[in-house]
Amino acid sequence: SALLQRPTRVVVLGAGFDTRCYRLDIGKTARCFEVDAPTTQALKRESLSRAGVDCSHVTFVPVDFAHSDWFQCLCDAGFDPRRRTVFIWEGCPPPPAACADYARDREISRDFRA
Repeated sequence: SALLQRPTRVVVLGAGFDTRCYRLDIGKTARCFEVDAPTTQALKRESLSRAGVDCSHVTFVPVDFAHSDWFQCLCDAGFDPRRRTVFIWEGCPPPPAACADYARDREISRDFRA
């Protein structure tokens, strides 16, 4: 339902092989950021390319969630936290507790308070 509000940014954490940014009309109204492990992204990008899928509205952000500051990597890739954003993190195993706390409490809630 949050996607129906027409965010200008969609961030898919642990994107894996999720195809939401390609199946829905998100690309017409929002910039998508897929954050995941570099090896997973390489395989996904290769598969999307072979299938002829347009990825021009997607920014791939390679991150090791256990050892990297995913939010800093996201910002370094062009993400602007001041813009209306929907974060999606589902269907993937939970990261180490410290990483989950960091993501949930420090970054998302701090940087996106009204």
